[in-house]
Amino acid sequence: MRKLNRIHYGMILLCAVVLLAWSPNQTNAAAEVPPSLLITEIMSDSPGADDPYRYIELYNNTGRSINLADMKILYYWQAVSNDPWANSSVTPYEIVSAGRTDDMYIRPYDTKVVWLLSDPTKTTADFNAAYGTSLDDNDFVYIQGSGWAHTNQRYFAVASAPYDKVQDRITFARYNESAGLGSCSGASCDFTEGESVEYYYPRAFNTTSREMERRDPGSYHRTPTPGSVSQEQVPTVPGKLLITEAMIHSPGTNSPYRYLEIYNNSGNAIDLSQHKIMYYWQAVNSEPWLNSSATSYDIISAGRTNDMFIQPYSTKVVWLLSDATKTVADFNSAYGTSLSADNFVYIQGSGWSFTQQRYFSIVAAPYDQVVNRHSFVRYNADAGLGACSGATCDFSQGESVHYYAPANFDTASREMVRKAESFGMPGSPGTLADWQVPPPPVTQTEMTFSTTKVTVNYDEFFDISSAGPVIPGLDEGYVQQGVDYYPAKDWILITYYHDSGQPSIIAVVDRTTGQFVKAVKMFKDAATPYDEHAAGIAVSDVHGWIASWKYAYQFKLEDLENAVHMDTLVFSDAIELESKSGSMGYEDGILWIGEYGRYNYSTDTAHHMTNRMGRTHKAWMVGFKLNSDDTIDPTRKRPGTNQAVPDYILSIPDEIQGMDMIGDKVILSKSYGPQYDSELLVYDLDLSGTPDATTNRFGSPEVPIWFLDNMNLVKSLRMPPQSEGIFAYDGNVYVSFESAGPKYSDTSIYPSVYPLDRIYLTDAVSLTSAVPPAQVTPGDLLITETVLNSTGHQDYRYIELYNNSGQTIDLTDHLITYYWKIKETAPWEYELFQFKLHDAGRGADMTISPGDTKIVWLLSNPDRTISDFNSHYGTSLASDQFVYITTAPATDIHAYKERLVGIIGPLGNKDVDRYSTVWYNVGSGDSECTQGTSCDASDGESIVYYYPASFDPVDRLMERRVPDSLRQTPTPGALVTGQIP
Repeated sequence: MRKLNRIHYGMILLCAVVLLAWSPNQTNAAAEVPPSLLITEIMSDSPGADDPYRYIELYNNTGRSINLADMKILYYWQAVSNDPWANSSVTPYEIVSAGRTDDMYIRPYDTKVVWLLSDPTKTTADFNAAYGTSLDDNDFVYIQGSGWAHTNQRYFAVASAPYDKVQDRITFARYNESAGLGSCSGASCDFTEGESVEYYYPRAFNTTSREMERRDPGSYHRTPTPGSVSQEQVPTVPGKLLITEAMIHSPGTNSPYRYLEIYNNSGNAIDLSQHKIMYYWQAVNSEPWLNSSATSYDIISAGRTNDMFIQPYSTKVVWLLSDATKTVADFNSAYGTSLSADNFVYIQGSGWSFTQQRYFSIVAAPYDQVVNRHSFVRYNADAGLGACSGATCDFSQGESVHYYAPANFDTASREMVRKAESFGMPGSPGTLADWQVPPPPVTQTEMTFSTTKVTVNYDEFFDISSAGPVIPGLDEGYVQQGVDYYPAKDWILITYYHDSGQPSIIAVVDRTTGQFVKAVKMFKDAATPYDEHAAGIAVSDVHGWIASWKYAYQFKLEDLENAVHMDTLVFSDAIELESKSGSMGYEDGILWIGEYGRYNYSTDTAHHMTNRMGRTHKAWMVGFKLNSDDTIDPTRKRPGTNQAVPDYILSIPDEIQGMDMIGDKVILSKSYGPQYDSELLVYDLDLSGTPDATTNRFGSPEVPIWFLDNMNLVKSLRMPPQSEGIFAYDGNVYVSFESAGPKYSDTSIYPSVYPLDRIYLTDAVSLTSAVPPAQVTPGDLLITETVLNSTGHQDYRYIELYNNSGQTIDLTDHLITYYWKIKETAPWEYELFQFKLHDAGRGADMTISPGDTKIVWLLSNPDRTISDFNSHYGTSLASDQFVYITTAPATDIHAYKERLVGIIGPLGNKDVDRYSTVWYNVGSGDSECTQGTSCDASDGESIVYYYPASFDPVDRLMERRVPDSLRQTPTPGALVTGQIP
């Protein structure tokens, strides 16, 4: 029997016990099928005086590292006639490190030796000498106590909390069964001194006994092999080879081109000649892998290929070669493909049923149709035990069935998923459809992308920021969301979701080196992959937190530390919230969870509050003081619900994606969509001071509320689109972006105009020490004229400003706003592009004096000079009469649709920081108007705006007079009578 030396695999699987303090859904070990931990060997009578090297070998039958400190070994020391798990007396052993190991975790599809340390003077070297092994300290965990009977029937179980001897057994094993209620001797015992008993995973796992199988021969009087299991002892690791397509009824007479498509879901090349295809040809009601008769096919070369290996993350076509005269060229002709000979392997035999329910699997040695399946598929399930016809079948002649990898691979059935888009598909041998298979393991790969937005909006951001680590996972299609820092390990933790529906992940990057460490998949519980947005992440003392929908999911940082790459991380708690959760941060014992609000992203109306600027905030950020257990107090719940009660509430602006705090400053990451600027917003906050409001939403006492609005806004820093999570550390604010992944690539539906594939480090002092600019006074700057479509290739478009205040205004950091999503009320609250005023490197004077005008030139052609401008309009303007904005095709100002343009101050709020706004082509909506008739201006004409008789401090609109404003001759720098107060 060939032994496998310490199996190491990382596949999609989870079986674990999760006890949630907040969540009503709890599982126990008895619900695990298949079980997570297998007892694979027992050494009860070891070599050496007084048996100093007794052990139990455990095998982790999951894709998740398991903390054995959370488990116990149960020793049932009373022989009984039946149901020993219920009727025998038991001694529990805690599994401990005994001060000898730093690693209490058992890795996925690996072993751990549980050593009964009856003699603490014995070392790992002594153990290895006794068995001829080369194990190291971390291959062991320990139990301590008295010895085990050698000649009586006894029993062991490995159990999870709360360690009930019946209900919490994961697996169960016995030895010396032949002794009955008495004793055995010699060969009638399962072992003699120095021999072990080996156990096998049964083909049909009994969920009552949960007992591992003893086989004769195979189990008794074995030479000890601590730390190693054989292929026969444990199930084949599931999901390494996936059946992704089945062509049952191929084109051509007698279906000569039938095939199965196989995908290698591992990082190693696999020899398919060491595998078989199983065809289960008997329709059954349940568990066909166990109950159906099966025919096995050897996978062969048929003298046609020299390559029997399937490469990592690639496909191979298994052709049922029923007609040996057919060539690869014939096959390609049948399907319109261009496969080579080495894209094929072969099976030979009779055909497959077209109209009955049937099943396939691909199996590894030793080829058991149950326990050695990599994956399993069925077709014509609607036929039941009978036959299908027409549309009730999964296919007609020439059509195939596509199969999809589930987010949580059921390791009992190992079955691939049939979706609505699986049936009646054109044959596509060698080619996968989108999301048929899981994304490959996460890597840290720099992305190739193009920047289509030319702008100075981000100059300050790049001036005070430096590029940090490459964001992992982008090349595999993951979409980045939250980020936080884990100081104990100097790790950056990054969260993602994936549009395929596969589990969301956390990637780990070493902050100092910038190198990728690992990634883990998140699961809600033992059976449920977490495939949601993972919008935010925070790190407290011993827990990590994930913000998702209306929950704060908690995980143990210890579990993350001990996980291996592409391991499974199971949440330890799920805390229900009253508000939605998105952004997240932790500071000074308070866990902050913010919701995302926007006009098209609803929040509870109870959260809508009028801030101190008279504007509506739609979202809350709630703060929870964590208790001594580093969690949210489970005794404080909103009356009549399971929702946690916050200690603090911040009323926040729209579009908040991330947050952190530095001293008395709150920093928010604000963004929406792949075309729009992001912002870092910095606010003063004094939680010890008097709150701005309170709410009785959570009963009594009322919860205090503080506003984050322009009254305490210190700084607004404009950034490229799609900023996400942030964290502050060591003088920098680390800013992440979701913009560089395939979802937002140049060829996607929503291409990002300025993708970034790195985390950026922004100087925190520049943010927190900024002097807040003066609040905007509505009407101080007026837009008095626009030319939005000039003749001469758009080179001379401009917006004319007038200083209606009594003081000089510095236009540095001011912005022109272009509101392009027109609503009947308050259009300034909707989508817009913003363009920062700048000097175009021409040394322009950025100030505008009282009673003076300034030309904002839309400089689409930097080769044009002021002389060219003057020549075009017949003016004699000086260089100090100009400032500039830069637009790009993706974000340009449209002249012939209904739109608004505004001028806003340095804090950048699209509403409250507006000085004035103009509206043009009113009534055209999103359809183009007709030049010369329905448009306010044709090519080369201007629109002139007037100060209204009563300037509205809310809409801040200049007056558009008909016909006086429309289709005017441009007069840049010169006002007409009656335009200004």
